[in-house]
Amino acid sequence: MTFAKPSGTCIALALTLLLASCSTTRQVAKTVEETTGAVVDTLEESVEFVTGLFTEEEEAVKKIEPPTPMAIATEGANPPFNTTGKDGSVYGLDIELGTALCLELNFECTWYIHNPEELAPGLNARKLDLVISSVPVTSTTQKRMLLSQVYFPFSPGLLARRVTSGMKPDQLNGRSLGLVQDSPAALYAQDNLKETRQTLYPGLYEALAALETGKVEALLHDALMLKTAAYNSTTLAYLGDVPTGMTAAMETEDATGAIAVTAADITGAQEPTLSSGYAIGIRKSTTSTQLLETINQGLANLKRKGIYQQIVAGYGYNAPPPPPEPEQVSEPKPQQETNFTPQF
Repeated sequence: MTFAKPSGTCIALALTLLLASCSTTRQVAKTVEETTGAVVDTLEESVEFVTGLFTEEEEAVKKIEPPTPMAIATEGANPPFNTTGKDGSVYGLDIELGTALCLELNFECTWYIHNPEELAPGLNARKLDLVISSVPVTSTTQKRMLLSQVYFPFSPGLLARRVTSGMKPDQLNGRSLGLVQDSPAALYAQDNLKETRQTLYPGLYEALAALETGKVEALLHDALMLKTAAYNSTTLAYLGDVPTGMTAAMETEDATGAIAVTAADITGAQEPTLSSGYAIGIRKSTTSTQLLETINQGLANLKRKGIYQQIVAGYGYNAPPPPPEPEQVSEPKPQQETNFTPQF
């Protein structure tokens, strides 16, 4: 594994994955409370864990053909989806899933850390091939990039300081809320929580800092991210999921186990709508359709093999089990002719 020194205004840290065969000792957590700690806290451990989910036979087949180079960007600032560790490497659900896709599709992947405002421009400038950075499926993100099928559902939650009293997720009128700009929770709050005082922040870290210093009473954001923040804090408490009266995960499972987002979920009559979840971003161009289909097929393959289920289980999501393999219908054996003489 090689590391490049940060350069430029973005945090341009290239992290090349050396996808060698190795065993894993990562334990898949059973509950969200267990998963919000640092189960895997380096890129190397993420690669080691995911590589161990593939069989030696699968890896041998992948090595026959030369791998396709793929530049992947993530923010490294949205734990537990993507986090920057003390050694400068990134880890989290996005990195584990991306690593699994690289192995499944025979990609030679290099990870880059970028600020959120640089992700779409990086794709359009052909400096990046994929964005795997908890990108929400919304009409806003659809204007900036092509989106794959959903790989993790979205659910809104509420975070507050432990000294805050009397606040409940279903009683927010008159409260001051911190929101992350362009997030599904922010889009929902702006349209449906007009009796609250709302402040937008460019990222999760800025929103958490505002909450810690008392600039806002609570933070409305992705439930899993907020549970992670509460787990790692002595001053913040997760108050619970926010009832929206809307279906946050309007998704269906097809025969391959792939999650498909309905058109109404993205561009339906109600705008803005809650995101169905997070997807992989791809450059918008006439030549990107094939890559999009490849990524979606890769996700479906990971679900079919049960690899996807093992990854997301470590983050509190009990995904549907792999679809049953189709039964092999054997040809009926031809009956042998026998010379039979009836007895009278």
